[in-house]
Amino acid sequence: MKDTLHTDVLVVGAGPVGLAIANELHHFGVNCMLIDKEKSISTKSKALGVMPRTLELLERLGLDREFTKKGLKAQTFHVYSGEKELVKLDLSDKLHSKFPYVLMIPQNETEDILYRHLKRQGGEVLWQTTLTEIEEMSSHISVKIKRNSGASGMIAAKYVIGCDGVHSTVRKKAGLTFQGKALEQQFSLADLKVEWNLPRDEVFAFVKDGEAAAFFPMKDGQHRVVFTSDEDELTSITLEEIQSVIERVGPSGARVHSPTWKSRFRIHQRMVESGKAGRVFLAGDAAHVHSPLGAQGMNMGIQDGVNLVWKLAFVLHYHAPQQLLSTYSEERVPVWENVLKRTELGTKMILSDNSIFSAVRNYMAPKISSLQLVEDFAVTTLSQLNVTYQNSSLSKGKRRFMGSRKLQAGERIPNVTLGDGEQLISYLSGKGLLLLLFTDGHSQVEQIKQMLKSFSTPVSIITPGNSGASTSLEQQFGIAKEGMILIRPDGYAGFVSDEASSEDLEKYLRQHFWKS
Repeated sequence: MKDTLHTDVLVVGAGPVGLAIANELHHFGVNCMLIDKEKSISTKSKALGVMPRTLELLERLGLDREFTKKGLKAQTFHVYSGEKELVKLDLSDKLHSKFPYVLMIPQNETEDILYRHLKRQGGEVLWQTTLTEIEEMSSHISVKIKRNSGASGMIAAKYVIGCDGVHSTVRKKAGLTFQGKALEQQFSLADLKVEWNLPRDEVFAFVKDGEAAAFFPMKDGQHRVVFTSDEDELTSITLEEIQSVIERVGPSGARVHSPTWKSRFRIHQRMVESGKAGRVFLAGDAAHVHSPLGAQGMNMGIQDGVNLVWKLAFVLHYHAPQQLLSTYSEERVPVWENVLKRTELGTKMILSDNSIFSAVRNYMAPKISSLQLVEDFAVTTLSQLNVTYQNSSLSKGKRRFMGSRKLQAGERIPNVTLGDGEQLISYLSGKGLLLLLFTDGHSQVEQIKQMLKSFSTPVSIITPGNSGASTSLEQQFGIAKEGMILIRPDGYAGFVSDEASSEDLEKYLRQHFWKS
């Protein structure tokens, strides 16, 4: 490897996040390379749950059916203390999504689907290749790599995305600090068979006296059991240890056998202050790591990539200003902070061994969680459907009044049926911006179309018209007869207005997507 390899984007780490990002880059036609120190994709089940929001984003790539075919749909989640049910969440009738469930699919199968799709698009992974040095130049980053064979080489990339995990080399070489702490409690997990009388397609967690055991169903008839453990990290996990925890915590009468994978881990709560350092970006565990409560980690990483890639594509292909790339940290860091705070608080509440606190928790939890407002918040938080970028500089609105039923700039766009019977998601699979334009004025439509011709950034226009579907859309988005919604490639509203004004739209586009 004597010659320098050239690419627009170098992705380091071919786990689920790196593979998802590489697929996004190929979707947008961005030249990229993907390297990983391992010899192939993972053979271990590792991360298990794929959230509704992640499935919506995978649908843009046409991968949702392949995922749902391989996984198990878990719609109901229970938390017990002894025989008392503290919390029950049912996603099936609470989520306004095509995917009202958490899809239980092992990480090795997730990686397999993403890797095969990458190869169908002409992509590949440079396996057994390690990044050793990076040096930022004026127009690119010079990356030194080393193969397992001992050969070394160079890659010149305009941008580097580090998806290389908790111990990220990219993060260290970029000079980004991983601030946070390790929690005291240690955990263990095992994939095995569980014999009990409980439903086999629902999630159950049991807590008692500072201990916990959670059971996640898998399609092959196994369960992933995650439990608290005081054993040394290097000691082997035995069935006797797992059975002992179950007998202390619950469920009563459950028996476990036939383990296929076991592991111990300690929870860390850490994140970088910025996901960007010059031309280097971080995503997934390289940028944030936290309690596995709620199975948010891998999903957050995939959504990091979706947020970042379209912005890179706009800069590389459509001459958008570099400032657009700074909105990656601006938008994602608050999401990371919120998840770290929530998962740490939730973990401490569940694992508290304070008898007074536990008694109060056990008394109050069923009452609070049964409140409609609380239940709705819990469900949308778990599903990651309530992630918004309302405080982002990219989110601009011009609404006459702010009502709870009005779509706001920065919010997720739900999949809806348009006047032609098509699903909105089919238009969101494109590579540019999408303008949903509500107006009866033909001249306004033509004026906007003429204005858009001066921009290199592609903007598709949908005018729902006067159909019943249009009325439904107006009601769903809170638009009365006239208005517009400019939808970003990641499915969030960028600009929302109660007027179909060419001038307002042009001002927004010039501010964020026009290089002066």
